[in-house]
Amino acid sequence: MKDNVDYLPIWKKGASADDRFMELALIARKHPERFKKIAVAYEETLANGCTVLRTVSDGCNTNELIGILELAKLKVIEDTRS
Repeated sequence: MKDNVDYLPIWKKGASADDRFMELALIARKHPERFKKIAVAYEETLANGCTVLRTVSDGCNTNELIGILELAKLKVIEDTRS
């Protein structure tokens, strides 16, 4: 159990996207086997103020990507229930 706690990212309030990805990169360097399939979704604000949803993935096909995103959605719901 201690092994897991040592490598969890510490999400600092107000941290930049760069800081958040760097924390994940540290884990990926130490434990690359944990990152067989990757899915990232983010909202980008364009210069005109409009937003667009972007996704990037690695190691998975379209069906697997959709599955990962759906499972992540369920995990968020589960983790935030009061």
